[in-house]
Amino acid sequence: MSDGWKYQTAEAAVMPFSPGTDVYVDGMLSRIYYQLRDQNRLENTFCGDIPNHDKFIESFSLSKRATQILCEQDGTLIKPVGLSWVELPKGEDGQRAAMCGFAFVKRSRQMLNLGRLGIYYWMDGMKINTVHGVMLESNLMALEYARKLGFYIGPTIPKFHFVRGKMQGAIVVHIEDNDFLPPFEPWFEKNRVVSQ
Repeated sequence: MSDGWKYQTAEAAVMPFSPGTDVYVDGMLSRIYYQLRDQNRLENTFCGDIPNHDKFIESFSLSKRATQILCEQDGTLIKPVGLSWVELPKGEDGQRAAMCGFAFVKRSRQMLNLGRLGIYYWMDGMKINTVHGVMLESNLMALEYARKLGFYIGPTIPKFHFVRGKMQGAIVVHIEDNDFLPPFEPWFEKNRVVSQ
């Protein structure tokens, strides 16, 4: 990890999946796809849809989603444990919103910190003021994760997603920079990596 990278702590880093980064390597998205598939996490990640490998890779192309790789780190060693993304941005600087998603391929003691850093990257680095998410109402782990990250849990939209032959409700969540940044900044100041 480069010393000047802002979106990291000593143990966690959020890195954009784009040319020139340490995580932009052949096979990265394929490995994540197969791990999600083998752990039966695709359905929850994509709200009932189960994309095949090629559709998954295509959906994370640079022109469709801004994707980040979530990494544990120990010194200079980084280990990808998941990904996050934003898509469908609307608005302009100072008034921008986008949809988001998180998916982890392994449990990590850094999951909460990676989520915080991901949201910070979107708000600070990408100038997104409001982040929205939608999840299956049956995805209780994602709901609890969103709650721990500080997302406002909105209403359930009944019968919104088609999952295994049935309609299922969706839960809408959102978080705004004015709510997220005040508690995040003291935590980050204490945990961030300071360049030498």
